[in-house]
Amino acid sequence: MNTYETVFLLAPTLDANAQTEKVEFFKGVITQNGGKIVDEKYWGKLNLSYPIQKYSQAFYYLVQFQGEGEALTELARRYSYDDDVLRNIVVRIDGKKFKMDSKVQFNIKEEAPAAEAPVAEAPATEAPVAEAPATEAPATEAPVAEAPESATTESDKSESSES
Repeated sequence: MNTYETVFLLAPTLDANAQTEKVEFFKGVITQNGGKIVDEKYWGKLNLSYPIQKYSQAFYYLVQFQGEGEALTELARRYSYDDDVLRNIVVRIDGKKFKMDSKVQFNIKEEAPAAEAPVAEAPATEAPVAEAPATEAPATEAPVAEAPESATTESDKSESSES
């Protein structure tokens, strides 16, 4: 059995009971077709990058499962019939490269401050960095100056052969 993960977006107009029913329905489609649910996550109601069917937000769900082709085709068919599913995707996961762990949290906000911390230390080291591009500029200008000479040489050759 291959391992897959599906992410689907539900319409923001659904109440909590309707959302639960939809998620359970899609998980049931997987299990009825020989699949096994490995993990599921509710990512919450998030803003969309662009409006989809006049909605600017959607409920995001992630389900990781093991299954075969029948589960995939039936799941895709059921997604397409349901008007409350705004978008969906099913991706095969390579088990050797991807380790599924139910303890892993997808929290982007915690990663951002860690990336900002080295930036705060960077102003003390920016002075040498600012000088480095000034010394590199003449090195980049030299190849640009050579390029027209080679082009001129080729055009001179063509003119001399025409004469």
